[in-house]
Amino acid sequence: MKRIAITALVAVGLTASIATFASAQGSGPQDQVYGSGIGTPGGTGVITFAADSEPNGASPGGHVIRLKPNNHYRRGRVVCLNVSGNVAALVYQVRRADPQHSDLEGKYQKIFVRDNGPGTGDEWRALGLRSTRPACTLTLPPPNGWKGFTGDITVVDENGSSPPPGGGGGST
Repeated sequence: MKRIAITALVAVGLTASIATFASAQGSGPQDQVYGSGIGTPGGTGVITFAADSEPNGASPGGHVIRLKPNNHYRRGRVVCLNVSGNVAALVYQVRRADPQHSDLEGKYQKIFVRDNGPGTGDEWRALGLRSTRPACTLTLPPPNGWKGFTGDITVVDENGSSPPPGGGGGST
């Protein structure tokens, strides 16, 4: 547990520096999503991410870092971001993984996040890794499978659009 706590602190620091970098990249209004924390239930993995794009999804950038027990990690570059209201979908391509999981390098993973406001229990859901890049759609997965988040997720929608209807919601 001590290792997870130290890893979480490092991840929070990385998120702050990545978020500052990401917001400085754009020349105008930017959609943004960033966060760092421990996924629940179980609290055995840390995720930290920061991504931004133009409001229409063009020019995405940012990073995702996932840390799990037994020195399992992966990190990657954000290749798409789709934001609507308080929810976002991002896709990243794994660029580096621990030696035992180097076969993950080059694969893509889509992550959905929901910002429920400060101190209200944000949520996230990662879909399985795949060899081909998934579409950057914001069709939310069903409510089962969403995970609580001990930490904070921030979603900034520069267009101020409403979140997509249906799917997702409620901690599992």
